[in-house]
Amino acid sequence: MRSKRTEAVPCLSATRSSLCTFAIVLVSALVVFLAPVRLGAQQPASGPAGGDEDIDLMLRSSVIDVEIPLPNEPLPKLSFLVRTKLPDLGDPYGKFFTSDRLPEGSEKIVSPVYGAGTHYMGPRITMVKKGKERTGISFYLDEYLLGFEFVNNTVGIPVVVKQVEDDGEPPKLTYAFSKEEGLKLAKQLIGKYTPGVGAARGDFADIERAEFQEEKGRMFVYRVSRTYRGIPLLDEYVQVALDGEKKPANISYFWSQDIESVEEDFQPIDAQYAVLQAKRIVLKEWNNQPPPLTLFNITFGYVNHRTNSKALVPAWVLECRWNEKVSLVNPDAQGVQKRYGEEIITHTYVLAVDALIGQKVELVPRSLQ
Repeated sequence: MRSKRTEAVPCLSATRSSLCTFAIVLVSALVVFLAPVRLGAQQPASGPAGGDEDIDLMLRSSVIDVEIPLPNEPLPKLSFLVRTKLPDLGDPYGKFFTSDRLPEGSEKIVSPVYGAGTHYMGPRITMVKKGKERTGISFYLDEYLLGFEFVNNTVGIPVVVKQVEDDGEPPKLTYAFSKEEGLKLAKQLIGKYTPGVGAARGDFADIERAEFQEEKGRMFVYRVSRTYRGIPLLDEYVQVALDGEKKPANISYFWSQDIESVEEDFQPIDAQYAVLQAKRIVLKEWNNQPPPLTLFNITFGYVNHRTNSKALVPAWVLECRWNEKVSLVNPDAQGVQKRYGEEIITHTYVLAVDALIGQKVELVPRSLQ
């Protein structure tokens, strides 16, 4: 049997109690008008809301099979976050494109995370990688209200080179340049092509990471991310990737320097309650007949609100999978279909619930639904 993976776009509906509706209305008002409205809510009880005993039993036992340990570290009190203004990106087009490198076309695009944008693409090129000829876009720039991403596919000299030893020893790695050199150049490129990172203030902190990719890509990657009270802002980051000739293979900038908290603080729900709420959402979306989902990753952090670009919502993000067995058939000369094998297709389903009351957070904008 063969196995392959496909990605399923999550359905986007949610059960709303009166408390959920009230909280979401308050959050929307805060984001749109930036008024100092106070948000307050107690963490709901850890058990089901009651009603149908069979559904409650199903919630506790199945729906989403949890085969990984759930995070149990105490969470700090949090608040919703807002961008007081959209980031000033300057002129990415003018910085990345010159008379020597001009795009051949553009098209409108929609990102599940960053919304509507424009995709500028360079000429198509043909390259030989691992003995295979491949055709693709030479470079592109995706520009959104909240940031941009530049990718240069014409580079490819690896930073990390593996030297295989003859005596069976592990391969020896050599590097085109040092980490210090990579850091210096990456920061120079951020200063040249982006508005910069700025300084974190108050409960915000910046996390820097620099590493050599020893497997796929084999680039030097420098990445800056931001946290609020130790909780990551999952959709906010700055990244630079360099090849072995110190040429930029990627420059990504999704960064807001004007993010503020909206009072007042609340205690987030824990992972166990988030999974319980996720089960309820799954049952509703699949009309009480969901596929056999298995949770393989769960992350807590702030995500961009999909309908209001100024809002960031604290949420639990659950990544699930399920396998579907498909029979493969081959019609004969008379048109009779004969079964000749099976294929297992692995689907991915991503779901998020907000950390205030466990309401579903939409991860796909309406334009992509």
